[in-house]
Amino acid sequence: MWTLKQYEGRKLLFSGFIVVSFDKAHDIVICVEGNKILLYLVHKNSAGLIVPDIATGVKECLVTTMERISDFYQSTIHVKHGKQLPFHIEYSCFKLKCFISEEAALQISEWVCDKHKLAHRQGNWVVWNQDKIKEQCELHCPGKITLT
Repeated sequence: MWTLKQYEGRKLLFSGFIVVSFDKAHDIVICVEGNKILLYLVHKNSAGLIVPDIATGVKECLVTTMERISDFYQSTIHVKHGKQLPFHIEYSCFKLKCFISEEAALQISEWVCDKHKLAHRQGNWVVWNQDKIKEQCELHCPGKITLT
């Protein structure tokens, strides 16, 4: 179990908002705003130092948890689970007000948000999808190197 982030000797746990320390450098922030669950991974020194495997693992855990919760609720009302999930994943702009779907984001190398006209490079969201990047490399990269 992760410990809750502490600030001035108090554990930070607010309605709709939680900060959890993952390790000495990474904090996980989860906010609930309306019908959105916002997930942030914050590095103590710089966003560029976020470990991609941590981001991917945290995202996959949240998605799996949401799928299981959805399955449970659907089973209690005797609804068959469809192939489409009752939620979708989006990435936000730096201002956290504009969003792009995960499907669209993974197809492009740069996104300019409509409202703020800020350019966002693919590196801003591929950190959450390391398994997909590794799969693409295995399929498309010429040759493999084996070290013995």
